[in-house]
Amino acid sequence: LDEYAGNRTLKQHFDFDNGSFLQSLKERSFFVAGNSISNYTYSPVSVASIFDMDYISPAKSEKRDRMQQLGDAEQTMEESNLLKFLSTQGYKFHNFSIFDIGQNAAKYKPDLFPAGLKLITSKTLVRQIKKHVQMSFKSYQGTKFTWIPEYFQEAYRKGNNKLTALTLSTASEKNNAPEFVYLHLLMPHWPYLNDSSGPKQHYNAYREVSDDDNKA
Repeated sequence: LDEYAGNRTLKQHFDFDNGSFLQSLKERSFFVAGNSISNYTYSPVSVASIFDMDYISPAKSEKRDRMQQLGDAEQTMEESNLLKFLSTQGYKFHNFSIFDIGQNAAKYKPDLFPAGLKLITSKTLVRQIKKHVQMSFKSYQGTKFTWIPEYFQEAYRKGNNKLTALTLSTASEKNNAPEFVYLHLLMPHWPYLNDSSGPKQHYNAYREVSDDDNKA
């Protein structure tokens, strides 16, 4: 779950206690880090670090150019220690994520993180306009262009639903060989598709919260 904050952050900044959910995970024998933090502030670099089971070298993680970071992250995932280990142990790897990982193409690409040829074309005018429209969706609230944020919210929701459906379908299949399934959902990541209890959240709700925070 992309940008899923730890309970300490949720309590401090959102006045929300996620304790009951975390306790339910513990009861199912999941390990829950008490004071979790992210080593990196950029998802592709964080995921690359997880797959390589090691820190990313400063020469790669501290580059200011995001396109360089993306290229290095993509290469790190492709050559990662995790994929090598899974291969030697006979695992079949399923990539139900937003990233291309080696020969396993992303099953949903929201265009947030360019890869491959898009690392080159991402600086073109058309691509930059599209990126600006996505990242500035809340500014269209109250205008005749409300279809813009609604379009992106629905596109992201369909992407998450597709990845979830693929994961559930794979989990229901019976195979003799071991399998490793990587599922990566853009939630609660922008554009904030659901509220804390699960139902769909309209983009106006996010705008209202943002306005209240700004006034405070």
